[in-house]
Amino acid sequence: MLEIIIGSDDFPPFNYSDENGEPAGIDVDIANEALGRLGYKPVFTKIVWDDKDKDLENKEIDCLWGRFSMDGRENDYKWAGPYMVSRQVVAVNKNSNIKKLSDLSGKVIAVQASTKPEDIFLDRMS
Repeated sequence: MLEIIIGSDDFPPFNYSDENGEPAGIDVDIANEALGRLGYKPVFTKIVWDDKDKDLENKEIDCLWGRFSMDGRENDYKWAGPYMVSRQVVAVNKNSNIKKLSDLSGKVIAVQASTKPEDIFLDRMS
């Protein structure tokens, strides 16, 4: 069975290492099923997400698999197409007076680096 090296980072519940250090998560299950049906064996390897383009260019990985928005990147990669639809939300304490994105002005926020939420907040702040 031909192996396909999949680059991904830790992002539970999509990709993470289980208690035995083995790849686990929703993306791992989908990749195993989809690629198995095509006669391939997916091999997940952890990457630094910011280095994904270099890893692809250097052929250290064959593909990326993860919550990676196509919007604005349609021509940057060869896409297999979306396998799920998601949306971005902001979580705040239920007693918070933050009701809309503009209420975050002047607040300290945290997002995962190199993700769609980071792009959204950086664009709104510039």
